[in-house]
Amino acid sequence: MKTKILDDPLKDAELTMNILQLFAKYGLVNDIALRNSIIRKNYQGSKARGERIYDFIIKTAEEYSLSEKSVNAIIYCTQKHKNNSKGNNGNEF
Repeated sequence: MKTKILDDPLKDAELTMNILQLFAKYGLVNDIALRNSIIRKNYQGSKARGERIYDFIIKTAEEYSLSEKSVNAIIYCTQKHKNNSKGNNGNEF
């Protein structure tokens, strides 16, 4: 068995996916978080292969029954602020 040494293990997409799948199996990660991680991983692979981003978004939206806007948000947005309603800037405690 060949051992792979990583500078930053969390940057290894396959390792991250294996960890998330294990966590999901025990109910520690919800299915949506796992799905979003899979989409981000697939996006990185698509980008590395030189595929058009728009084609990836369309294909993924159809595959997961999401809108293109949702896929775009999954790929590019790192945080989602659910508590920020209109008129609330998030600085109130």
